[in-house]
Amino acid sequence: MFVARVNLFMVERLTHCLRIVAYSTTALLCCVAPARAQHLPWTTYTTAQGLGGNDVSAAVEDARGFLWIGTEHGLSRFDGMEFRTFGRERGLTDERVTSLVVGPEDVLWVGTFSGVYRFEFRNGGVFVPIPVEGRRARWTHTVLALDRNAGLWCGADGLYRLEHARL
Repeated sequence: MFVARVNLFMVERLTHCLRIVAYSTTALLCCVAPARAQHLPWTTYTTAQGLGGNDVSAAVEDARGFLWIGTEHGLSRFDGMEFRTFGRERGLTDERVTSLVVGPEDVLWVGTFSGVYRFEFRNGGVFVPIPVEGRRARWTHTVLALDRNAGLWCGADGLYRLEHARL
């Protein structure tokens, strides 16, 4: 009977020690794991490199490989080497871009604080305002999305849908 109690005591003591070792190992690994995180090289692009503005709200790549970036100061296009920014001089009356979507036939849809535009690549790029029927109030932002039927959805003071967004 004495031997059974000693064995039970030893098992309980061993279990307790194993728990301490497990908790200590876990704590040590949690502290060491972030230290071994891989360092990835980031390149920073700002207005100093030609970006239209430093407050970036949207980005999308088109079929030609251009990266389009929406900023508080217009729409910037990055070709991998340099930026070109489009704004009021091309018809974007509100330069505060909040959303971008590339549609069928490489149409670029641009959402701003004041509305929706289609960016046409002809003549070096021109913004065409798209009237939104039923608009109730001044928008503070827009969120754009395309569905599989080429319908353009616009979230603002409600949800709007432009059927077959290939205008």
